Amino acid sequence: MTTTTSTVPSAPEPAAEAGDRPAADVFARRWRIAALLALCALTAALYAWNLSAAGYPPFYSMAVRSMSMSWKAMFYGALDPLSTLTMDKLAGSFVPQALSARVFGFHAWSLALPQMLEGVAAVLVFHSAVRRWTGSRDAALLGALLLAFTPVVASMFEHSMEDGALTLCLVLAADRYQYAVTRGRLRSLVFAGVWVGVGFQAKMLEAWVILPALAVGYLATAPLPRARRLAHAAIAGLAMVLTSLSWLLLYTFTPAADRPYIDGTNNNNAFSMVFGYNGVSRLGIHVPGALGTASGSNLHHALKQLGVSSSPTQSQSFGADGWTKLLGPEFAPEVGWLYPLALLALGAGLWWTRRASRTNAVRGGFVFWGIWFVTGALVLSVMAVPHMAYLSLLAPPICALSAAGVVLYWRTWLLPVAVLAEALWTAYLAHQYAHFLPWLTPLVMALAVLSLSLVAIGALNRSSAPTDRPIRLAAILGATAMLATPLAWAAATVNTSYSGNALDAIAGPVQFGFTAGSSTPVARQGAPAGGNPLSQDASMNAAQRALLAYVDGHAHTAYTFATDDWLTAEPYVDGAGAAVLPMGGFSGMAPAPSLAAVRADVQDKRLAYVLLDVPGTFNIGFLFGNVGGGPTIKAVDAWVRASCRLVPSAQYSGSAGPVAQMLYDCAEPKAA
Repeated sequence: MTTTTSTVPSAPEPAAEAGDRPAADVFARRWRIAALLALCALTAALYAWNLSAAGYPPFYSMAVRSMSMSWKAMFYGALDPLSTLTMDKLAGSFVPQALSARVFGFHAWSLALPQMLEGVAAVLVFHSAVRRWTGSRDAALLGALLLAFTPVVASMFEHSMEDGALTLCLVLAADRYQYAVTRGRLRSLVFAGVWVGVGFQAKMLEAWVILPALAVGYLATAPLPRARRLAHAAIAGLAMVLTSLSWLLLYTFTPAADRPYIDGTNNNNAFSMVFGYNGVSRLGIHVPGALGTASGSNLHHALKQLGVSSSPTQSQSFGADGWTKLLGPEFAPEVGWLYPLALLALGAGLWWTRRASRTNAVRGGFVFWGIWFVTGALVLSVMAVPHMAYLSLLAPPICALSAAGVVLYWRTWLLPVAVLAEALWTAYLAHQYAHFLPWLTPLVMALAVLSLSLVAIGALNRSSAPTDRPIRLAAILGATAMLATPLAWAAATVNTSYSGNALDAIAGPVQFGFTAGSSTPVARQGAPAGGNPLSQDASMNAAQRALLAYVDGHAHTAYTFATDDWLTAEPYVDGAGAAVLPMGGFSGMAPAPSLAAVRADVQDKRLAYVLLDVPGTFNIGFLFGNVGGGPTIKAVDAWVRASCRLVPSAQYSGSAGPVAQMLYDCAEPKAA
């Protein structure tokens, strides 16, 4: 084997016309195109396999249902059909879901369909980005395969999650960047900034994690004078900022009376929601106007109240085991099987191109993907990670670096070192789930041993009868050994027990909370394996249908009724499209609607009925350490209980027994 840089292309070369290529090259190109199309078909099949069982993401499914019923609700990302409050997120990633529901009806599969399509598109675009960087179609095809079959990515694109749209946008930005940086094209760099801005609409500040990589990569590598590089970066940055802040400015300059109240805040300010509540508050920094986020202990208590046993993943995701959590058995199996390969490829690529020219595209790509990887890892290590899908942020750089390492450096010492490191890392992670695919790790070890043996044989043959055959076979076996486990974990998502759910993009047995060396999953009370009682169905039960029928028969108001807990409102909105008002928003802490607004709605006959939780029972406020909601909602509750007539449960439930909520008729005063 050699350690020269001869196997590393200095820059992507222009494609030759078909007539200029030898017949073998034309055949190889057509084969690669056919392989890419087959990969896309396989990816679509994997992501769509359980589409009808994708489930409904709690809270967000209610917003999507509301958005699908009202253009105003869609425009503002409203939580309720009458656009009283927004979600506690920007609406960007939910617009495709709402449009799909508007066209195909409100179903689990229609909400997940846009993410499945985004996944296939992301694989195609990622292929283009890696091809532009390395100049190698083999590296591009391998990178696309790795991205499609990264466990967390496979689970994410099978469900209706915000992170799917973000991943697609960041991959699109990377593709435009690769085109811009090799040719010094301002327009392409501007499009890269615009795609980051669109990603901001999907997942807010998380989209900006790619910015250091874009800026440093372009300023260091683009084939332009320094002044023009700086000017291009500034123009693209301005385009990115304007695209990112477009909806925030829309919220800000629209009079409060003409738009929904902004959830996640106590000051009705979109910047507080995005940069505070969904931003630096995740790092423990408070921004004025931003409401607090849920703590790990409160989450655990809330899940117990809902009949859900929290797994190690859930308990550690809030509250963060700091710098080592991405290496632990909860997070690493979802995105990190290829950590050693990606890091070795990054180090080797930077070292072997250290003497290349400033504009060397391959070295510039290692800088770009490496900064993205390191920045993303640092951010995820510092912040609390409430959902596994956040880890998808690391998938593109890991897959790009790994593909480049396998294809560009297979003739160097990187091959045996990477095979050995990957084998040891796979054995460590797989040991945590020893009863999941127990045959896979011995197979990986056998392939690794064969690969390393062939490397040794190839090295001995070089001194007598030089041949590349042992090294080629070693590369194939080594690549198979390194890639088999993550591909198998992703493929396992065809089994709904291992495909995660609408709450978390979890592939494999991690979702069950396996303990090391044990085959016994942590029980989830009241839910089938792999599922969650919060995301199984969008229909109402018999008691809820009876209550809705009673309200519909006795009131003809704009709001069907109001509740003090979105968990109470969700079945009625999801199941019937009822115009239920979930007061207090996600946390119950948002001061909307105010007591004065509720009383005015009652007086104007826009609202008659209010459905309140029985005091002392579970309320979403458990998540935030404030049972019963914030001061505003507590004031509304107190007024309703003191001033409105309590409807006997027998009138709407057919039974005089205990009920989970109490229905009040505020159109009639409470009897003295």
